[in-house]
Amino acid sequence: MSDIRLDHVALAVWRWSDARSALVDRLGARFLGGIRMAEYSPCQLGFGNGMRVELLEPGTDSSSFLARFLARSGAGPHHVTFKVDDIRVAIKRARDAGLEIVRERLDNPSWQEAFLHPSSTGIGFVIQLAQADINPGAAMASAPGSVSPADSGLAPAPADPAGPASIPFFTATVRDLGNATALLTEVLHGKATDGQSDGGVRYREVSWQADTARIVLTETTDDPQAATPQAGIQALAVTASAAPGFPAESHLDGWDVTPVLPELGIRLLTKHR
Repeated sequence: MSDIRLDHVALAVWRWSDARSALVDRLGARFLGGIRMAEYSPCQLGFGNGMRVELLEPGTDSSSFLARFLARSGAGPHHVTFKVDDIRVAIKRARDAGLEIVRERLDNPSWQEAFLHPSSTGIGFVIQLAQADINPGAAMASAPGSVSPADSGLAPAPADPAGPASIPFFTATVRDLGNATALLTEVLHGKATDGQSDGGVRYREVSWQADTARIVLTETTDDPQAATPQAGIQALAVTASAAPGFPAESHLDGWDVTPVLPELGIRLLTKHR
């Protein structure tokens, strides 16, 4: 078993409740816990394969970094969290690879964290390293400042007997497939498939443990006339027992591709399981 595990994807939103229609009502995600703080307010939603999505709402301090992020970029993907067995070892390995570490916080033995700045990784999104002996959702649900499901704006929709949708992978566009693969395999100990190409776009899957999402890296085309997506997380893939009712902008290898959902700043790839 790897010493590093893909844990969750975090989306910045103006309000947690903005995600209710897409993630709770249509995909059946379950509210696991949330807490309101001055700097930012996180909550977590659980999906069918154990994958979680964290929603980050600006905290009570209007000058918080998340308020600035949303004012600059709007709602959208913020970071991906990897759980590590030894955060000091992981930080040293990242620094030895020339990566910039920011917001390093190692004083709380229950939750130690550090972030890899995207300007040094070139992968287009923030990577959080975390060593923890707590379940974040359960910890938030019992901590001071915790928010009940009813007060979160994410109270459960009627339960689907088949359970919540699953998130088998998410996609991220990168500028250099080789460099991104090296980061995720050599520094973060993922396992990569051989690179493939489809319609001028090169791609590769990277996985960690079998029971959670994979990352599908796509490299932008070499055609200077083609529209180039901004580097970063582009879409979450979800498999559900029933059609979730999202509009399909296009189709890709059996997946329905939605337009960017403005309240989440991300596309969904949907398929019946």
